[in-house]
Amino acid sequence: MALIDQAAGPDTSVSRTDWPTPELADGSRSNLDPMAPWKRILVPVDFSLESMKTLSYASKLAQSLSACLDIVHVLTTRPRGARVGAVPLLAGLDREDLAEAARAKLLAVIKRKVHWQVPWNVWIRDGQPHREILEAAARYDVDALVLHTRSKPSLEGFVDQGVTRRLVFGASCPVLAIPPQVLWQSGESLPLVSPDHWHTILIPTEMSRVGENALARGLALARWFNARVTAFNVLRTGRLYSHYRPTGARNRRFVQTKSRFRTWVHRHAPPDVHLDMCVGVGSPASTFLRAARHMRAHLIVMGTQQFSGWRRLRALRTISRILADTPCPILCVPQPPGGLQMPAAAVSTTRDQVP
Repeated sequence: MALIDQAAGPDTSVSRTDWPTPELADGSRSNLDPMAPWKRILVPVDFSLESMKTLSYASKLAQSLSACLDIVHVLTTRPRGARVGAVPLLAGLDREDLAEAARAKLLAVIKRKVHWQVPWNVWIRDGQPHREILEAAARYDVDALVLHTRSKPSLEGFVDQGVTRRLVFGASCPVLAIPPQVLWQSGESLPLVSPDHWHTILIPTEMSRVGENALARGLALARWFNARVTAFNVLRTGRLYSHYRPTGARNRRFVQTKSRFRTWVHRHAPPDVHLDMCVGVGSPASTFLRAARHMRAHLIVMGTQQFSGWRRLRALRTISRILADTPCPILCVPQPPGGLQMPAAAVSTTRDQVP
């Protein structure tokens, strides 16, 4: 891996931090509250139209949170089968020249897409996109990753989403994924609103550690943006009909699930937070996506978990289907090692029993 970090050296022309904070100055924020507002947001830019619009959206998010943008561009290797000199403007240029050209182009893009009040850093890296982006997120200790995705519901889309899947499942920080149908508002997608207007947040969650982490992250976002939260749980059709064929038994099963979910949410949510709870029946992905369209949600917060074997393949296919059909941006929250570590203040205000 060849690293070309243009902002790591003494050249300060590619870095603008108008109001550095102590957290950004020391370069280490591991001891801070994980539910605190984001201070560093990483945005990969590949100079496509989708990445340009994603950068503008990330600028609005950083402005609302008083955060710093870390903008990274990866110099990928020459495509297989490409002829040397096929692109006359790039013929004869070495990697350092390409890095300088990419840096100049990024600076021109930043002047148009990033708000003047938002501090930013520019990073040029060389290698495979997903590896360099994940390494940059870990090295610069960012709080969130904002990226556009290329999603198709077919098998072709499942193959083309290799970089997106690796970033979603490999990142140690939350990943805000914005598919193309959301960027350009096509199909049944909802209007892409500014983060300042995130008023409806949907959290599809299971009663597990992964769901607990997603619920905590969603409630933190609701506090930052004064949004209304809906916790959503799905009862699979097979669990409802397999051993409970009579109508009365199915109704009791559904009522029991709603009661268990309500108890679980009250146990893991602070008592001063108001949130709605809803239980649907059907396939988890399609059911909560229909609920997002019906509620006109501005953001979906969902947890991700690493699997192996056939469970990993099923999880990857589910993520691909969700990204291809989602009507709004999705915040993918990774499962931290050892489970969720709640802050002490949050633990002291958490309900242990349902009143």
